[in-house]
Amino acid sequence: MTGAIEDIWISVAVGLFVVALFALALLVPRRVQPARSADVKLDDVKTRLDEVERRQRQADHDLRNVRMTVAGLATKDSVNAVALSVAEMRGEVKGLVSNVAATGRGVERIEDFLMKSTAEAIASAKGAEGRS
Repeated sequence: MTGAIEDIWISVAVGLFVVALFALALLVPRRVQPARSADVKLDDVKTRLDEVERRQRQADHDLRNVRMTVAGLATKDSVNAVALSVAEMRGEVKGLVSNVAATGRGVERIEDFLMKSTAEAIASAKGAEGRS
């Protein structure tokens, strides 16, 4: 029987110990205050996060500016169209240059003819005056 009594006392002692632990758990505050070093680390993380957010806003602003600039630039097709137009104009100008040169030569021949004709008319008029 002594074994049964000892078992009861052990059971009572374990029960009292569990009740004491339960009462102690109720008395201890559930929210543990962070240590001072944790506050410093948290402030450091917050500062770094604020810096990352600031840089992200700046990068977004810069990207917006680049997009607006690129939107105003010429496309490959428009540049090719301008190059084609310039090439066509160059051909037309070459044609005009050759036409102007031909016209210039024709005007020179007309001037030469008129000068010779005028010179002959003046010479014949002087010759007719001298005979009279």
